[in-house]
Amino acid sequence: MSSVSVIKLTFLEREYDVRRINLCDFTEAGRPFESLVKFVRKTYNLPSEAKVLFKYNDDENDEVTVAEEDGLETAREVVAGMEDCKCLRLSVHCMAPEQAAAHTPPAEQPNQIEQQQVEIKSSEPPPDLHQLHFDLQVGCDMPVQMAVPWEHFPRGMFWTTLHKYILKQMAETFQQVPGPDTLFRYKDDEGDLVTLDSDEELKEALQLVTDGSINRLTIVVSACSGTGAD
Repeated sequence: MSSVSVIKLTFLEREYDVRRINLCDFTEAGRPFESLVKFVRKTYNLPSEAKVLFKYNDDENDEVTVAEEDGLETAREVVAGMEDCKCLRLSVHCMAPEQAAAHTPPAEQPNQIEQQQVEIKSSEPPPDLHQLHFDLQVGCDMPVQMAVPWEHFPRGMFWTTLHKYILKQMAETFQQVPGPDTLFRYKDDEGDLVTLDSDEELKEALQLVTDGSINRLTIVVSACSGTGAD
């Protein structure tokens, strides 16, 4: 049965901060839920002892909890069968350890589990492009066209390099210095403003341009309490 690979995450305490990733970027074979939890902990700086759960609305509009590998695979299959659904939308729920006990599935025996290290692939630039072309929009100002040669991007540091370039352009072009709560987001093919903060998220954004889902990548810079561009 087919299943969707694109996941869109919203942490309830930060509803303005939407994340979009592709599960194909996670290298741990057969453990996408574990990889997704690791990504969420890192992205939202969650404590290691907290329990992470996900919820989604199924084909009958019921809210369903996802707390283990099988549940995530079922969610991906259900959404794949829903009309006009391009991705699996998951809300992220963080529970204190004392709340998590009732949601923790029975542990498997150690000899039944092959221990594997969770690793996230480094993004690779599209081979047919020599430059990263994008528009930079700061607040309500008009977008400015930018182009960065891929040769400026060290392997495995694509977002870090782009982030530094954007900060430089903000100072030189817009005469602005972003604060600690500044968000860097883009509008995806469903009209959502999606946060960029990692190689995986940048790769997913570039894939939308490559396959024609969006015409051009526009990075919108705004404070976290703002709504960004419409």
